[in-house]
Amino acid sequence: WGASILDDHLRMHRLLPYLCALISDDHESSSVRAASITEVAELLERVKTFPISERQVFLQYLLPVLSSAAVEADEHVCVAYAAHLGSLAQTALRFLEEAHSLAHEQQREREETRPKSLDQREGTPGATPNAGAPEVGYDSELGALQEAFISLASDFLSSGSGVVKRMVLTDMLPLCVLLGGEKTDNSLLPLIITVLNDRSDWELRAAFFDNLAGVATFVGRDSLQHFILPCIIQALTDLHELVVEAATTALAALVSLSLLPSDAAIRAAQGCLPLLLHPS
Repeated sequence: WGASILDDHLRMHRLLPYLCALISDDHESSSVRAASITEVAELLERVKTFPISERQVFLQYLLPVLSSAAVEADEHVCVAYAAHLGSLAQTALRFLEEAHSLAHEQQREREETRPKSLDQREGTPGATPNAGAPEVGYDSELGALQEAFISLASDFLSSGSGVVKRMVLTDMLPLCVLLGGEKTDNSLLPLIITVLNDRSDWELRAAFFDNLAGVATFVGRDSLQHFILPCIIQALTDLHELVVEAATTALAALVSLSLLPSDAAIRAAQGCLPLLLHPS
């Protein structure tokens, strides 16, 4: 609760390092380290103002600390990290956008207050040589953030327990926003589809379909028809009825959002017709 009454400077320079120290301390209990990860995510959500230099706090400080702690930690810590992956992605994107917006604003103010050079008075091209520099920095830093979070998602979805994987699936929308349509389509979607290979964990398969509609809004129509829709159709015959229910709900969501072509939607609806005779 103390974070709610501190100013942003103290949150970033006093409380955040303390929490990161707890996360990195191998001698601390897993419950303390997991609670510290939760507090870090909530703390950064509260931060509203910060200097431009703090935009690198995720790439250069926080993500390395969290990732190194999760490598050899028990499941409790990994679950906490996976559960807040979407929140951290959302906050990291906000930090980046606000820092570069502030950089543009400061650059414009400097240009407005700086006396015009002789070249500018004479209309010589190139009078503002650094005008595009912040945008270039934004693109490179955004790409680095995207790759970092894709790597984290890959680690959790490929080697994590069923609980860890479900935590990643339950909050994928902010991660999709950070990655954008192209990288969600090319990188994230192939990763999350792999959870369906675990035939022993019906809860994991159900979680995939429960959270599928949000991801589907970011991928292209080709991926919808050739990857997502076949997964739904196959799940309609799953041995566990709650997976069937989740797949049917996901299909209904895709149709209501007009994400499927009419002919594909009709074929999928025809595949659902036998479920009308289901005894449950």
